[in-house]
Amino acid sequence: MLVYLNERMNSIRNLRWEIGGTLPENIQSKLNESEKTFFDDYNRSLGRYIQSIGDIDLTNNLKVPPQQLYIEVHVLQDFGTLEMEDGTTLVLRKNNRVYLPRSEADPLVKQGILEHISG
Repeated sequence: MLVYLNERMNSIRNLRWEIGGTLPENIQSKLNESEKTFFDDYNRSLGRYIQSIGDIDLTNNLKVPPQQLYIEVHVLQDFGTLEMEDGTTLVLRKNNRVYLPRSEADPLVKQGILEHISG
């Protein structure tokens, strides 16, 4: 039983690194309350650690430098207002196409809110 629980915790930690700080509804529905609390606590702890080392986003893939600083994305679902790192805001509405900094778009692509448009 402990092995199963440990594997679940590891999977939840991995979700934070792969998807970001907000879990999609289809994943949240598969977690019990204790697992949701664990995810929230882990997310807050990781956020505090990232702030303590100078706001370097450790969740981005740093092994390969990005080919493009800005990418074109298709908005798959209404998101509302996105506040970017530089303080500007942008309203993301379903079916819009926008150019965003890769660092802003990648977490939302992982969450299924945006889709990268190749080209």
